[in-house]
Order: sequence, then C-alpha cells, then structure tokens
Amino acid sequence: MKKLSFKIIIITLLLLTIIGVVVYIRIYYQDKNNEEIVTSEVSEKQFKIYLIEERHIDNLSYDYQNQQWSEFIENVELKDIFIDEEDISKYDWSSQEITLTKSASERIISTYSKDMFAYEEKTFIVTLKGERLYGGAILSYGSARGIKYPVIYLNIEIEKADEVILLIRPYHSFLKTYMDIPSEAKGVIEFEEIKSYFSQIQKLAL
Repeated sequence: MKKLSFKIIIITLLLLTIIGVVVYIRIYYQDKNNEEIVTSEVSEKQFKIYLIEERHIDNLSYDYQNQQWSEFIENVELKDIFIDEEDISKYDWSSQEITLTKSASERIISTYSKDMFAYEEKTFIVTLKGERLYGGAILSYGSARGIKYPVIYLNIEIEKADEVILLIRPYHSFLKTYMDIPSEAKGVIEFEEIKSYFSQIQKLAL
C-alpha cells in the first residue's frame, strides 16, 4: 500500500513538472512574440511625407473641397518618401514648421543645389500609421498660382546646410503669417493624431 502511494506521489510530481515546463515554454514564447511585435511597431516609421513623381499640379483642382482631391489622395501610388519622422528634429505645432535633422537637411540641400527646381510644384501626401491624411504641393514663396489646398514651402539656406525648415500652410499664403490664417482653415493640416504622435515621440514643440 505504501509502495502504491509512493508511486502515485512520484507520478503526480512528474505530471506537475511536465505541466510546469509546458506552461513556462508557452509563456516564454508568447512574451517573445509580443516583444517582436512591439519592436517591429517601434522600428517602423509611422509618419511619412511622400512625393509623387508624376506632375499633377496642372491637373488637380485648386479647390481642396473638390472631390477630385479626395479621390486622388485615396488612389495615388505612394513609393517615394520625401521625409519620415527620423528626418525631423522638431515639429513646431503653433507655427506648423518642421525643422529637419542635419543629415536630412544636407540631403535636401544637395539635391536643391544641383537643381533648384527639383522639388518645385511636386505633389505630396502626408501619412500617419499608413493612413493618408492630406495632400498638397511644394511651392516657392513667390508662386503666382492661386492654390487653395495645402502647400509646403522649403526654407532652404544653402550656406547653412545643417537646417532646412518645412513651412506647412493650408493654402498658398506666403504674405500671411500662420497666426493670421483663420483657424477654420487650419483643420486640413492640423490633425490631432499627428500632434499626439509627435508629442509621444518627444519631437513636438507647442
């Protein structure tokens, strides 16, 4: 009887040990998979501005409310990244100015110094976490186009290659400061999710 009880105890201990090992292995690999998912999410660039290779500025409506724009943003192919969040050192929300890092600035200035029209009138699309938020065009300050959709002005100082600033505006309005633009017009570029994301990655200035 004692031998039988001893065998039962041994078998029970073995079963408990096996169950414990199985549970440990499952928890270990589950944690590892979760860690890989988090690492992947962190390493993937979430904020991107794409440039569209083909020329669209002559074909798109100057009126951003035109359905043509929503269809274009939704369907245009995105492949050429102009900048992403790692190219940005600071996003000043109150003035809608993006200051680029030294390496990104040097890259853009290198292209600009070879061809000062390399970025002129290029169409862009802004995305966050894969969602297409808005589009527009890169313009020079003195452009005569009466564009009423988002624009980016490149503030480039050739002699100061460590800093390029992107000025984002809801429409072509070089003669106005950002503060002078009506608040109701700013909604096409002031997305709360962008503000929240740059605050999260500690690159937001208010």
